[in-house]
Amino acid sequence: MPQLFGYLGPSPVCADGRHALTGPEQGAVFVDPAPTEEDLVELAARHGLDKVERLPPFRFRLCTAVYLDGPMAGQANPYTTDELGSLNTFATAGHIHTGVYELVALPDGDRPGQLRLVELDGRPVTS
Repeated sequence: MPQLFGYLGPSPVCADGRHALTGPEQGAVFVDPAPTEEDLVELAARHGLDKVERLPPFRFRLCTAVYLDGPMAGQANPYTTDELGSLNTFATAGHIHTGVYELVALPDGDRPGQLRLVELDGRPVTS
């Protein structure tokens, strides 16, 4: 039987300092900041995991970007990699649509970045 692992993010993702714990079945849950090794064992048991591992620090910055077109048009994504050309995958509820957006404009002041649809349901999108 395969082992189930959870992964604890290296930095807070919530204003109150909680970190994301991502697992194969429950998706992401938010846990108290700076859990000890004993806390990781308890978190694994509570979420039906064999083990929780800490992820190393990420080496990129995140920004908020708005989807310009396609099925996600008008929605914001606060977890976009802050680098022109970075790709963001998505799936709508029920996986009716899946696809890829590209960051085409970086945030500037109060204006969020901009994401343009480049692939929808496995097919390239041309503007």
